[in-house]
Amino acid sequence: MNWHYDSEKVRQTAEQAGIILILIFSINRLNSEERKDAYGARFFLSF
Repeated sequence: MNWHYDSEKVRQTAEQAGIILILIFSINRLNSEERKDAYGARFFLSF
């Protein structure tokens, strides 16, 4: 098993997932400014 390839693949997947999560979080925040109170902060700090 090629551990370097595996870790590189995992890193790229994590980066892509992180970008998607940030986009979803930003869109949710824009669409629901009135609901961003504690829920938004808790979600953002959960990862």
